[in-house]
Amino acid sequence: MTARQYKKSIESGQVQLSKAQQFCYYGAVIFFISMPITVIIYHLILFINHDEQNYHIQELLIVIIPIILALVLYNIQKSRLKFLILNPGLGHEEIWLVIHKIREDFKWTTVEESDNIFIAKTFPSFLANTWGSQMTILLNDNEMYINSISDPNNRPNIFAGPENKRKVQAVLDYLQEVKKDSKTSH
Repeated sequence: MTARQYKKSIESGQVQLSKAQQFCYYGAVIFFISMPITVIIYHLILFINHDEQNYHIQELLIVIIPIILALVLYNIQKSRLKFLILNPGLGHEEIWLVIHKIREDFKWTTVEESDNIFIAKTFPSFLANTWGSQMTILLNDNEMYINSISDPNNRPNIFAGPENKRKVQAVLDYLQEVKKDSKTSH
């Protein structure tokens, strides 16, 4: 994650993807929008060539239905990029201990780790019932930004919402456990 992507992620509250990742992540949207574009281009060519045009209700449906599906999928995918923003009430070192413990327990592969950025991935596995995901944790002042999405470098699974929510919930559970342990030790 570049410094610009980090800054924009913090400002917008959403994971920032590269252009290539956006293309993969929104692949289903692109697929559904391609059919109406093809029909529209076809009719534009007929119009330019002064050919007789016969519009059929089926062609209108081929344009409208995929556009509606594309808009729905776009909104679903875009909403999944939002960070859960919280103030964990822990020190920087305690937060990193939690992150490293979760990484070990869930067997995440670290992609990027710096003072304020942690990005890890899981890879597709039939036995683990996963298509692969990317976990992003950003630290900014006293706030922690958490997000889990389908791996944007692979074909994203539009049905992976529960799996990604489970991973975010695991981070929250670990944070609660550490907070409880630190209170009882004082």
